[in-house]
Amino acid sequence: MNATIVDAIQKQIDAAAPILRRIICLQPAPVRSQYGTTGLTSGKVRYSQTTIELIEQQIDEWQSKTKAVLAGCFGSDSEHRHAFVRTIVEHRMFYDAKKELQDEVKDGCNVLNAIIDEETLREKVATNKTEEALNGRPPKIFISHKKEDEGYAQALVTLINFIVGADGDKVFCSSVPGYGIKQSRDIMDEMKAQFDDHDIFMVIIHSPRYYQSAICLNEMGASWVLGTKFASFMTKDCEYKHMCGVINQEKICINPNDDSSILNAHLNDFKNDLLSHFGLQALDENKWENARQQFVEAINALTYPTPNTVSKSEIDLFDTWYLPAFHHIFDLLDIGHFQNWAYPCAIAGNTILKAYIYENLNKVPNYIMSRPKHQEYASFDSLMHNLGLLVDDFETVYSQHADKVGNDEYVVERFYKRIQNNPNYERDLEAYNEHVRLVSDMLFELARLCNLLLSRIRNIYPEYRQDLGILHIDTRISAPDLVYRKSEISDTPYPGLKEYIKVRLSRETHLGTNPNIDASGYESKKMCPK
Repeated sequence: MNATIVDAIQKQIDAAAPILRRIICLQPAPVRSQYGTTGLTSGKVRYSQTTIELIEQQIDEWQSKTKAVLAGCFGSDSEHRHAFVRTIVEHRMFYDAKKELQDEVKDGCNVLNAIIDEETLREKVATNKTEEALNGRPPKIFISHKKEDEGYAQALVTLINFIVGADGDKVFCSSVPGYGIKQSRDIMDEMKAQFDDHDIFMVIIHSPRYYQSAICLNEMGASWVLGTKFASFMTKDCEYKHMCGVINQEKICINPNDDSSILNAHLNDFKNDLLSHFGLQALDENKWENARQQFVEAINALTYPTPNTVSKSEIDLFDTWYLPAFHHIFDLLDIGHFQNWAYPCAIAGNTILKAYIYENLNKVPNYIMSRPKHQEYASFDSLMHNLGLLVDDFETVYSQHADKVGNDEYVVERFYKRIQNNPNYERDLEAYNEHVRLVSDMLFELARLCNLLLSRIRNIYPEYRQDLGILHIDTRISAPDLVYRKSEISDTPYPGLKEYIKVRLSRETHLGTNPNIDASGYESKKMCPK
């Protein structure tokens, strides 16, 4: 933890000291008894109400500033910030105001001191182990390919061994004996172990067969998500139009159908990338040119089945890829219980969002971005991508003023109450109201977009999730209000946050009234760009 963060947290601890001194100096207020004598009350200890309110205001301001500091240092959803928030007493019901206020501030300071101690120790341990950790992840090449392309994979293993050496554990290739899965190991466990234990350089053999394999596409998606270095090779029967997913035709590929000068140049780049990844010296150029030529001859000699030998079941992409993808997305959004979690957030007035939904929101765009695309189902790809954009924007908007309450829920902070006697109370109250209305309107849009997707899927499979019918939120909003009008239907009905702030006012149902909210005020990660 750098010195700037330590100083910021220590500054908040120091800021609490004068508040504590003022609390310690509190004296019970004298009262007049029924017999006319002056004394102290028994039972509940009373203090000057004016003084208590002033101290409460100072505590509230200190707590708000501290939450902001912790969010800036560790993130708004960090455990450190949650630990501090748990020390805050939302509704103070004083029996002994002096003791209770003192305990509240002390508890907050104890959390801050613990954060400094924990993070300082964590940084010390991390620093001591940095070199060990780096040395503990040796470089390795992972060849991602379909079993039917093992001839190509074998040629690649031979070329790679020439470049980096055949000694040691440098290559993983499941279809080449000696380079694949150990006895009795599960293939998915083995793949995870390779990524966990090594600094992976992914080599992908793109072929028409590659895109029919769930395991292959999982490997490609894992490479993209983890940001590993990679190189793409194509088989002779693979065309750029076949390439889809996160590593697609927009990336440079080593293609045996290219002119020999282009192919050799790309292979030279591949060789240099591997030497850099393994920290090796340059090769003898004459020997390299010979090894390169042998590889080119080997892959050009391979033969492939003609397209009509591929069965319908092998190319039925919707069953294989799209239905499982929609199942997973709908499970993350828990549309089976959509009304149960959407109602408290959109209608009930408290803008409460279940923690498991909030935590799943980030997963949806990430998952969608890792999915392969297919020209035959471009409409579904666009709708899925549009859903990812909407979910990402909803998460961004909701997070702007979200606070975790306990372990199970988030709630939108009533930020207009941050400062007691707020001079801008009316302005901040209106800003809060427009914010929560936008949250509601985006949930209405989520229902519409999910309903459109369900309708499109049911055009192919009429019985798909018929138990859900049309997603709805509350009886006060009719189900047809959460379905796009004919004129609103497209493959990208959600236009992005900036435009939606305006467009929502034309939807059948909306709560917002202001078309001029500044969308730039929401700091979007944009996992799914338009």
